[in-house]
Amino acid sequence: MADFVSYAAGALITTVTHPLGYAKVLIQLGHEPLIPYLSKELISRRERWYYPNIFKYIGHIKKRDGLLGLWRGFVPQLTESVVRTYITYNMTEELKKRFPIQETEDESDIIIFLKHCGIKTSREVAAKSLAIVCSQPFQVIAIRTMAQFIGEETMYKNLQTGGIFWIFCRPCTKGDWRSHHNSTH
Repeated sequence: MADFVSYAAGALITTVTHPLGYAKVLIQLGHEPLIPYLSKELISRRERWYYPNIFKYIGHIKKRDGLLGLWRGFVPQLTESVVRTYITYNMTEELKKRFPIQETEDESDIIIFLKHCGIKTSREVAAKSLAIVCSQPFQVIAIRTMAQFIGEETMYKNLQTGGIFWIFCRPCTKGDWRSHHNSTH
């Protein structure tokens, strides 16, 4: 039951914050449809040019694509999050069973601490690495789906026919893993 609540909470947070992440991705891709505006600094009261904040970008997306347009790329993003979380949790639990921490009475406290730290870190690195490798195609689909806002393409219209086909069924899948080393999860 606790696992379900954890997954549900993660899905809810992903759903609520997706428009912020979507606008962030567009800004990171260099999409700047809104012009800078002139305003005064708080302290010195000098006039300066400022770029619009993320909420103005969200307003721009909503105006162009409607309210549902704020959730472009949500399904692959949620899929990526669920796959990554599920694999990380289950792999960590499996590694705990297969490689338990065994203590001996003749070791000092610092040795026991270092052994625990090393084993737990190794488990976590292995679990997260596998999770990133397995969820990376969905991250690629999510970013590409969001990027379609810029050029108004529709190649990644939905996860099944667009994204999965282009990730797994093309002759050259290596290009979809090229951004793998830039993953932040």
